[in-house]
Amino acid sequence: MGTRVHASPQWWWRISIVLAAVVGLYSADYPILAYTTQSSVIAIGYYCGVLYWMHRRVTVEAAAPRLRVAVLSWVLLSGLVLHFVLAGGANPIPGVLTGDPADVSSFLLHYVLPIMVFADWLLFRPYGQARWRDLPGWMLFPLGYAAIVLARGALVTGRYPYPFLNPDRRGWDGVGLWIAALAVAFALVAALLIATDRLRRPKMPTQGH
Repeated sequence: MGTRVHASPQWWWRISIVLAAVVGLYSADYPILAYTTQSSVIAIGYYCGVLYWMHRRVTVEAAAPRLRVAVLSWVLLSGLVLHFVLAGGANPIPGVLTGDPADVSSFLLHYVLPIMVFADWLLFRPYGQARWRDLPGWMLFPLGYAAIVLARGALVTGRYPYPFLNPDRRGWDGVGLWIAALAVAFALVAALLIATDRLRRPKMPTQGH
């Protein structure tokens, strides 16, 4: 059975997720303070844990499936903010085709990684594990990230990793509006993931069958 786990599509897909994130991080100079870095490191840590427990428990199912949906929500936020806010919806493919390491790295972390994590959640068991009560907990990471970045910039460095989180450019009111808008967008995406996941919950057998 152990050999079948290591030969399964789940095993190799999850190894590919880890490799995509690692190659993406090491292909360019991502500061540790960047949200992309932190969400990618979380994805690496989660899927390394999944691979370990797949081997240990001799199973193809993902461990901590509720955490898997949380990780998906966080890497999706990274990709959506890059594409729609920072890149203005521009097509990333031309930059990738030039072979520029920064463009390749960005493509791996903001497009390939979220799509691969989404596919892992969509295709591979277990299904239907997310709960509505999980959503506030999922929001703690991006909101806590924003709070730490703002406090660090205001009290220590005077620098901010993203223009929409820079009160010197946007003003504190502008930054607050950006955070509120992104929080609402994240909550909507997370709620859609939870609703979809709940629709996939295994049917409980009716009594007498």
